[in-house]
Amino acid sequence: MFSDKLKRYRRDLGLTQRDLGRKLDLSKAAIGQLETGLKEPSRILLEKIYKISGKNMNWWLDKNEQFKFNQTFKYTIYPDNKYKAIFPILFSAIFSIVLIFALTDRSNTLEVCIIFIAVLLCLMCTAYYTVLAYYLFKNKIYITIEDKYIEIKKISTTKRVNIANITEIEFTVRARGSYPMVIIKCDNSTKYYYNDLYFPQSWFAKKDINSMVDNLKKSNENIWVIGRGNM
Repeated sequence: MFSDKLKRYRRDLGLTQRDLGRKLDLSKAAIGQLETGLKEPSRILLEKIYKISGKNMNWWLDKNEQFKFNQTFKYTIYPDNKYKAIFPILFSAIFSIVLIFALTDRSNTLEVCIIFIAVLLCLMCTAYYTVLAYYLFKNKIYITIEDKYIEIKKISTTKRVNIANITEIEFTVRARGSYPMVIIKCDNSTKYYYNDLYFPQSWFAKKDINSMVDNLKKSNENIWVIGRGNM
């Protein structure tokens, strides 16, 4: 079993639980739980152990454990209330019609220009929310956690990052000009390469977001979660 192999490996090297914890970025208590079988290793931890020890999966895991850890894991969440996008469509469409009628009664050039610009903005808003509604009802907006990766699909972008690169998940509160957001920060983001993931908290149900965070924490124990109580 993995727990026995970990204990044997540590003793063969003459390391204490604290020493091994430093090599694996784990606490002494976490190593103790792994050695007693109270805690199971994550996929990322197993890969790190394989690399550090120079021993492969066949040495570390028995047949039952190999079968268990090689199962493909996939978890997907979709937006909670898809009908929210319908109300902006109706509002902007009705407002556009009202403005068009108002446009026909104006002879002042400045007023015509202002109303015309307002009509264009309303039509653009209607088009955007129509596309959004289509994507929502077709389940084309989602967050998927699959094995080592998390992927976020939005209307025009799809971003996929390795869970091992995630360092922090922050729940931001409402600020001026912004919505409460969930920001998934990665350690390979730089000033010139922005690899973080983010989405509004209102998109998904609270229980789905909590499940997503819990699954990420199971795959990468080093992730810090900040401001979760503010959600």
